[in-house]
Amino acid sequence: MHSKSEKGNTGVKKRLPRITVRWITSVFGVIVLILIGFELTISAVIFSYYHKTVENYLTQKAEEMILNYNLNLQQNNYTYLTYTWAADYFHDQDLMELQILTPEGECLYTSIGYAIGQDDASAASDFLTALNTGTTGVYNGRNPGTNERIMAASVPIQDVNGDTVGVLRLLTSLESVNSHVWVLVLTTMAICLGIILFVFTTNYYFIGGIVSPLQRITETANRIAKGDMSARIDNQYRDEVGDLCDSINNMAAELAENDKMKNDFISSISHELRTPLTAIKGWSETMALCDPVNDRSTVMRGLSVVNDEVERLSHMVEELLDFSRIQSGRMRVMMENVDLYAEVEQVILIMRERAAKARITLQFNVPEDINIVVLGDADRLNQVFINILDNAIKHSSEDTTIKISIVETATHAAVCIEDAGEGIPADELPHIKEKFFKGTSSKRGTGLGLAVADEIVRLHGGTLVIESELGRGTKVTIVLPKKAPPAPEEEAE
Repeated sequence: MHSKSEKGNTGVKKRLPRITVRWITSVFGVIVLILIGFELTISAVIFSYYHKTVENYLTQKAEEMILNYNLNLQQNNYTYLTYTWAADYFHDQDLMELQILTPEGECLYTSIGYAIGQDDASAASDFLTALNTGTTGVYNGRNPGTNERIMAASVPIQDVNGDTVGVLRLLTSLESVNSHVWVLVLTTMAICLGIILFVFTTNYYFIGGIVSPLQRITETANRIAKGDMSARIDNQYRDEVGDLCDSINNMAAELAENDKMKNDFISSISHELRTPLTAIKGWSETMALCDPVNDRSTVMRGLSVVNDEVERLSHMVEELLDFSRIQSGRMRVMMENVDLYAEVEQVILIMRERAAKARITLQFNVPEDINIVVLGDADRLNQVFINILDNAIKHSSEDTTIKISIVETATHAAVCIEDAGEGIPADELPHIKEKFFKGTSSKRGTGLGLAVADEIVRLHGGTLVIESELGRGTKVTIVLPKKAPPAPEEEAE
């Protein structure tokens, strides 16, 4: 039994991809319209060229003949001349017909047979033009008697006084010319159809070569969007489509890595939260059961543990809140003049007791007369210093020294914190500032501290540089831009 969705899909016709439809209706449609316009133009040009050629030949021939006819007319009778001259001079009976017409439209002579009487030419435009204007007239149309397509040229016959005494008319059939023209038109039409077919076939397969990988990319992207981070595209292309496939695969790999780091972070933070909560709960129950008077040492020890664990929870919550602000773009710094030496000294005083408990010495090496002012947020900078120093204490061995120093250049000041601890593996060092990254260290933490510190330093226009060698220690340098000295006008004020 098929499912409802399967039944619904069986009756659905496969539609053309939308890109293919857009190409057919836009690009290919334009090409077809251009070729149709080209074909119509070529056809009109061919017809015009051939008809114009016939017209020029008829008019030229008629004007040549009328010169000779008028010359003989001066020496001979009009009617007699018509018979003798036409028979002796006209030799193109196979190509055209010669007619000699009176002003009344009476046909005195025709090369296809002598016949006196009214002719269809009497109403033709070429005859009327020659008769009324004394110039050459041309007619392109159909023979009223046979409905045959013809062309005619008429020139006036004038006597010695310049009076029009008749019309010489040449006419020819256009049927053979039109047949030849149609052969050419149909040939160009076939060429245009061939071009259209070629363009459609080649471009259809070309578009298909783009659509097919795009469909696979879409399917893979949908799988990734649904949570399948293992989905990848089989890249078989070495062009922009291939670059897109590589980008999607790289994105999927990064998303998979981020997803793994996120899951590891959730697992880690759950453990980190559970540990202090368990300690707080356990010692709270212990203190509740013991005699506060007789067992004061237990109570004091319990309160100390609870206080430490609450502080650790508070620190983790602050890191999570800062990370949330960073992700949403809501982290802000209140910039003001900060005495860098004073702030670092204050942080050392705060952390000295913690370092002493871990049997670690804090060594602060700076000249007493140092005066470095930076533009920054004192609270946020203290947060960075505490975080870095706390990490140094956490990862240092007993009976070692952490060196803190401040150096400056013309434009920047740098706080250096260097420990002699376990160090960071070379393969982990490029990722140490990434969110959720904890590396292989067994020390507890959320994996957010350095990511938050790096963002705070970046908001100050500075950089956080971490150098480390496994087994030899780590050096963290916080580089901050110095406050620019006041302008002369400001000093005068």
